[in-house]
Amino acid sequence: MASNRGVRKSDLEEFINPLQPKKLTPEMVGLKSTDLASAVSLIKNTGHKKKIIIYGDYDIDGLTAAGIIWESLWKQGYNVLPYIPNRETGYGLKKKTIESLIKKHPDLELLITVDNGIVAEEEVKFAQKHGLKVIVTDHHLQGESLPSAEAIIHTTEVAGCAVAWFLAREFDYQLTDLTALGTIGDLLPVIGPNRSFIKYGLEKMAKTRRPGVKMLKKISGIPFDEPLEPWQVSFILGPRLNAAGRIADPMLSLQLLCTNSQKRALKLAKELDSLNRQRQDMMSFSVSLAEEISLKKNGLILTASPDFHPGIIGLIAGKLSEKYSKPVIAVSQGDTVCKGSARSVPGVDIVGLIRQTKDILIDVGGHPMAAGFSVKTEKLAELFTRLHTVAGDLISEDDLIAEKEYDFEIDFSLINKPFYKLTEKLSPFGVGNPRPTFLLSQARVVNTQLIGNDKSHLKLWLDDPETPKIERISASAKLDLAEAIGFGWGDWGPKLSAGDTVNLIFSFNLNQWNGKETLQLKIKDLELC
Repeated sequence: MASNRGVRKSDLEEFINPLQPKKLTPEMVGLKSTDLASAVSLIKNTGHKKKIIIYGDYDIDGLTAAGIIWESLWKQGYNVLPYIPNRETGYGLKKKTIESLIKKHPDLELLITVDNGIVAEEEVKFAQKHGLKVIVTDHHLQGESLPSAEAIIHTTEVAGCAVAWFLAREFDYQLTDLTALGTIGDLLPVIGPNRSFIKYGLEKMAKTRRPGVKMLKKISGIPFDEPLEPWQVSFILGPRLNAAGRIADPMLSLQLLCTNSQKRALKLAKELDSLNRQRQDMMSFSVSLAEEISLKKNGLILTASPDFHPGIIGLIAGKLSEKYSKPVIAVSQGDTVCKGSARSVPGVDIVGLIRQTKDILIDVGGHPMAAGFSVKTEKLAELFTRLHTVAGDLISEDDLIAEKEYDFEIDFSLINKPFYKLTEKLSPFGVGNPRPTFLLSQARVVNTQLIGNDKSHLKLWLDDPETPKIERISASAKLDLAEAIGFGWGDWGPKLSAGDTVNLIFSFNLNQWNGKETLQLKIKDLELC
């Protein structure tokens, strides 16, 4: 299983027990110690009287990156404040925002970008022209040239919060909890140094004394001392932290992460939970609309509407990309300017594709798997035409074939807790290190049941046709059989009958209910033999 993740046998021990983050060197993640030393010198030369602004971003990576550096410097007595732009202001450094910050803080001397700035050449020059020094910390793809910042700390190998962590480590390296949040939330692969931050950061979060994380876990229904897994950050904690940046003020999330007050933390956690429910309602409407009006051509799906809130277009693109296994670009149409967000599939560099049209864009940035841009509304029709043309040149049918992937085929005899515990040694799981999946061939269906309030989920009891345990079961005779659960597979209920044989791709899931642990097979793919 480890070899399927590109892990050599000689590296297996380090994969299972990764280095503690404090043992990582900058060079291990593509950073230069000299660049870090320059940035540290700038910060120390600024002293404790002149103002430092940490310029972040409204997503979970940018929020945690800002929190990491701000908290580290604040604890050392520096005159430092965080700044998080909202969606209306837009991602990254903006000249108007720099002017506003200078006006509001006459003693401002140093600007530190986190999770942005690597392509902000004009904006950095503008800040310097107005007397500021600039440190850029970022992990996005750089442009043709680098900005003229006094110090640049840049690599694409880790998340923006991890880049910030290496700088903050010079002052306080204990903030691995926030680094884990941002790394998982930004969908970085759980391999290499990322694995170190995620594994040990999750362990710290499980028993954290940070009021914001404690209250966020409480409001989300996660027991305080329960071990945390990456999926809980991705699907439970992360969406709540991102909700403020999508439809309200992202500073709410940063305040939650950094507050020392339990009372304040609980109030903020409840507010983020409410915002997340609003975001979910907006998503339900918007995804349905996006499907109705989408334009599909040359393997690329485009959709645009003035009814799309700019804070959720990335989620819209992600939902459609997941459903159709194609790259998707969703655009929120404004009166004069449109905001676009893209999500891709492996094999299609979406930011590279979009940059083919950069001559008519206001700005563009991102990763091969996700990107964002803005364009004048009058240019949107031309942009869509050109994007479909570029897609015809860059996307092949082979890029869009979603293969049925699994680690290997297993025998029915390996469906047991000892084997499950063996697979768990590869945790934590996530992007780049998914939970192991297996193929079970010709399993015999003994019984089926539709579950859930809307009967949209499928439950199966399976037997080994080679050595059948039972002909037909009653409710009291299920323990000797393999129990499989398929979330969203309710349509298969009428298609299956007792005695059918199926091929099943699944991952293990340990279900805990009423003090009992049941090993389940979580269905990934299913076919009748």
